[in-house]
Amino acid sequence: MNGGEESADDRKTSAPAFLVHAAGVATAWLVLFWLNDVLFAAVEVDAFTSWVFLPAAIRVLAVMLFGWAGIAGLFLGSCITIGPEVQSNWAHAGAISLVSALAPLIAVRTCQGWLKLPDTLAGLNPRNLLLFALAGAATSVALHQFAFLLFDTRDDVLEGVVPMFVGDLIGTALVLFAASCAVRLVDQFTTRGSR
Repeated sequence: MNGGEESADDRKTSAPAFLVHAAGVATAWLVLFWLNDVLFAAVEVDAFTSWVFLPAAIRVLAVMLFGWAGIAGLFLGSCITIGPEVQSNWAHAGAISLVSALAPLIAVRTCQGWLKLPDTLAGLNPRNLLLFALAGAATSVALHQFAFLLFDTRDDVLEGVVPMFVGDLIGTALVLFAASCAVRLVDQFTTRGSR
């Protein structure tokens, strides 16, 4: 821990707060997954891969903000949105959902170690966010491809690597851009309202 700051994992979280955070992350996953289906169905490669994947944006943020509650929410959201291709195989569905939840934990902890950042969002700059997004996409792709190989999901395990990686990055960039615009609009609205 740097500078005596608490991580999301170390903070004492009550059971109700944990459930609220997990449910909030799962809901955000569901909303972004639905938006992705509505807006980007044309660039879907297969049931597991798209050239734009909006839910990727919340993976790293959920872990950074809510720790294990974020991981639980990611797992729940992924379980709910798992496609019919794997619903009948609980081990496969569980593995895909577990990868969606644990890959960002690995990416966050690795980046925090490399960048010597605290376990909070303190000290993050745009360059750091880009590195977290790259690490999150790379970790997600690697672990998903391993799960696909393990469960013989694809004939060629490498076929989805590039579109999944690019899709995670584009999805993250779009959501962060939209969030940035929303924050600016709210800031402008509140600044005008306080005059």
